[in-house]
Amino acid sequence: MVWRYHPVSREYELFSEGSGNVFGLELDGEGRIFSGTTDRRPAAGTTRARSIRRRAGCIDCAARIRQIEEVLRKAPGNPYAGEALFQQRCAACHRLFFKGGFVGPDLTSYQRDHLGTLLTSILDPSAEIREGYASVEVETRDGRILAGFLTHREDRQTTPRGLDGQDQALPAAEVLAVRPTGRSLMPEGLLDGLSDQQLRDFFAYWRSSQPFSR
Repeated sequence: MVWRYHPVSREYELFSEGSGNVFGLELDGEGRIFSGTTDRRPAAGTTRARSIRRRAGCIDCAARIRQIEEVLRKAPGNPYAGEALFQQRCAACHRLFFKGGFVGPDLTSYQRDHLGTLLTSILDPSAEIREGYASVEVETRDGRILAGFLTHREDRQTTPRGLDGQDQALPAAEVLAVRPTGRSLMPEGLLDGLSDQQLRDFFAYWRSSQPFSR
């Protein structure tokens, strides 16, 4: 299941590939995304998720991307300094060159040489969510709401992984509902507060093909 962002129309499109719409995602008349596999279906105004579109939230992303691209063209960055910035801002969730957390995908094999794609992923993390990392809320029968993404789901068990990187296996009988949020777990604003030189350092490390450590 993948979100893709169309920068011209500024819309999201949610679609499924391969095994189909495995979570039974649907959209109600007010644009709220939910799981059609639960018992909380709206009575009317529902559209199947294969062709859902939502208005994009990052209106100024294109201008910000152009601004950062111009900054990066002016001078080279220091990947050693960039590694420290990555550890501060990203490593709690992501791994790069065998360092970091396991909440988000490992970025080592990510398409890091394409700056436009990279910047869109950072500035507007919900524009395209990698399959398997879509944010959900799991409601349990004892009243808990667990936020994260699903690492495992079958008839007998549902396993969400939280922002702490820990998996919590839940027997199917304990799960009341699984609701996709339509958002990435990754927060916006990761580049906020960085100077031009820090941006160059950060992306020098991000886009490197080998680890840089002192």
